[in-house]
Amino acid sequence: MTVACRTTCSFYLFGLIMVGLIPWLRIEPRADPIRPIDRGRLRGEVRPGIPRLDADDAMANSIMLTLNLAEIGRSRPCTARPRFFAIRLGAEGRLSRVRFGRRTVCQLQRLKEISMAQAEGKGRTLGEVAAFILGRRLPGGSDVDVTRIVVPPFRFSSDSVSFPLYDLGPLHEGEAMIGTYHTHPEGDVEEGVPSEVDLRFMETGYIDFHGQVGRLQRPRPGLDWLFDIVEPRDGDWNIFAHDHDRLRALLAICKGQGQGPVQLPLPGRLGTEAGCPVDELRISGSPYYLLTRFYEESASDQVYF
Repeated sequence: MTVACRTTCSFYLFGLIMVGLIPWLRIEPRADPIRPIDRGRLRGEVRPGIPRLDADDAMANSIMLTLNLAEIGRSRPCTARPRFFAIRLGAEGRLSRVRFGRRTVCQLQRLKEISMAQAEGKGRTLGEVAAFILGRRLPGGSDVDVTRIVVPPFRFSSDSVSFPLYDLGPLHEGEAMIGTYHTHPEGDVEEGVPSEVDLRFMETGYIDFHGQVGRLQRPRPGLDWLFDIVEPRDGDWNIFAHDHDRLRALLAICKGQGQGPVQLPLPGRLGTEAGCPVDELRISGSPYYLLTRFYEESASDQVYF
């Protein structure tokens, strides 16, 4: 009984000592996680008004660019002219006349400016950036107005981008994803076409607008993919009609590289000695020709729309 009593008293004494020490113990509060917007702001600017992006911080890149684009036409002036172009797609040759308003043109110009600025002091030509273009068909079905430029979370290098899965928020009523935009290094001759990586994204990519769109390989609600814009460092918009069948056929050549010629479902055949012949997308007369021209709107063009 004496040993048990002493043991019990020892535990009580130990407990009293610990209680007495509590006021003297200092526990550092756990630091709150740094939010993506704070990480982006901490990186500062390349130059006034141009945020410094991080190749590996997808969320901060998206937030900083989205905030920057929101200033266009508000606190930041916009002097660009609206642009438009027309394409026909599908077996029935459906006509789509796509119009970018002044503000959305300025926003894409701003993206390119920020993209090029990332090269300063980095030993690269630019930091590639990308965006999804949303739009809405007007009554009648042929005219399409661009409604928003959405910059998703993305990681980048000098010549590619990748997109982690993330909910980009709901589409507005009548909206659909109608196109893509991204910058390329070098000039029009070297980089004015989609790359093989771009073709693969068109086939295997996934976009989440709050449960809408999803996989890009086939038509679905919220997806009315009409075009892809590639803008090289030394050049302007190169717009390619998004003809899924022809793009898929061209990708088949790229995948079949080194395995002999690939029989295509379209007239003509390109040998594998061409590697991944993305230049066919802009060669007049090629069965894969998809390049289209944009026009800057003037007062007289109002009749066109």
